[in-house]
Amino acid sequence: MRVSPKGWLSRIIQPWCGLWRRWPASRSKDRPKKRSFGFRGSRAGVDYWIRYRFETKARKTDCLHVENRKRRGRKGNFGADARSQSERVIPVRYLKQLIAIFLIPPAWVLTRAFFSSFSVAAFRHGFWASEEFWFFSLGVLLWIIAFFGLPRPMLLYVFGHEFTHAIWVWLMGGKVSKFRISRDGGYIVTDTNNFWISLAPYFFPIYSILVFMLYGGIGALIDVEPFRRWFFGAVGFTWAFHITFTIWMLWRGQTDLIEHGTFFSMMVIYLVNFSVLSLMLILASREVTFATFGNELLQGAADFSDGCLRLMNLK
Repeated sequence: MRVSPKGWLSRIIQPWCGLWRRWPASRSKDRPKKRSFGFRGSRAGVDYWIRYRFETKARKTDCLHVENRKRRGRKGNFGADARSQSERVIPVRYLKQLIAIFLIPPAWVLTRAFFSSFSVAAFRHGFWASEEFWFFSLGVLLWIIAFFGLPRPMLLYVFGHEFTHAIWVWLMGGKVSKFRISRDGGYIVTDTNNFWISLAPYFFPIYSILVFMLYGGIGALIDVEPFRRWFFGAVGFTWAFHITFTIWMLWRGQTDLIEHGTFFSMMVIYLVNFSVLSLMLILASREVTFATFGNELLQGAADFSDGCLRLMNLK
């Protein structure tokens, strides 16, 4: 049987074409997955969201595997069948919601300790009449007026948002291969991801941290005590910047919260933000120290446990 030259050519080229089509898929398994954290939206400042993408194949659902190793097979595939029957898969999303429930008591104790310490410092020791309190409040008030009365500095917020993602990627030992920002949005591409990295912009006041670092660095060289009032004013201004943009963005919904569970994400954001606020109260007030605040935490934990025991009629 005669075969035309065209037929022989197709027999030679076709297998290599199939290998070429399969080559990227086979090589992609060896490449680390890269995660893209993005922030984009309209120029008017509406419908902003956090965008994620994978540069390789779609990510499988995160699950926590709990394996019971008591039963093991002896011969053949019986061991594999026994392990598959005894293996239990718990979705990480459900586990995080359970953890969020256990975070409610610490959130209540921390909130009680903060307001109790603040009331003692403000009304018994006159903290509300101190320069630190008034300059901090003045900075907060100035930013609120600017936030609602002037065009919002979206480029500044997007830079701080993406830079916070990058800082926490580096803290977790990851690498950032791309960093892009604009008024319309921005993103970073990294090979590391967890809920700390995803939620960092909502509880890490990057510009307030920069003010603290700048004040501490200058204080190591010269005496900055005369500028203490302006330092608290700058902290109040930048902290209000962080809080207002965080509430404004969370109100519109973010995929960060959906990915890790809205309830769990909100509890983490609340706890860390109140911890930062409590730290600023301790640094600003001479009457509130770490020891007194720790005593308030212990008292709040005791009151919470007593309330739970009375609710269950055990006390």
